[in-house]
Amino acid sequence: MLYLAPLFRLGSPKTRFGYADDAAILATSLSLEANYQSLSTSLQEALDWGTTEGITFAPDKYELIYFSRRQDDQASSRTLSVIAGPITISENTERPYLRWLGVLFDKKLSFKYYVGETTSKALIVANALRGLGNTVRGIKSYLMRQVVIACVLRKAYFGAETWWLGRSRHCPRAGSISN
Repeated sequence: MLYLAPLFRLGSPKTRFGYADDAAILATSLSLEANYQSLSTSLQEALDWGTTEGITFAPDKYELIYFSRRQDDQASSRTLSVIAGPITISENTERPYLRWLGVLFDKKLSFKYYVGETTSKALIVANALRGLGNTVRGIKSYLMRQVVIACVLRKAYFGAETWWLGRSRHCPRAGSISN
């Protein structure tokens, strides 16, 4: 992480994010063309830095997704590929989301794929633990509670801060305070 730290200070540091060996570049603007230019420039800076420092990146792991509320920007045919040197990154048309640090980001930031996958995993664990809760031969209830907290809830809550609005934050889709 210390070796890669300078990568996150290139150009505009507020648009670069990373954890361990995963990195992300964010561009925001009112047009896809401006985002394309910003992302291409940032990617080229990162590639140039990598060449200077002797670091190779894995182009097969590069992913691109455009987030937009406008319906016409949602079409994959409308989005632009990011090009930097010999590398071209296009949106993945096979799946409607991008995975970063275990969280699935879809184009509308609805997180429906992520919530579905996470709850499915939590239910699998909960069903596997169901046999432990037998009232006759099962474990004591306080131990069962600890198991559920440690195994099921941890899996269900992973990454929730990315999509859960909380109890009192304004929900833009509902137009009111969510409870």
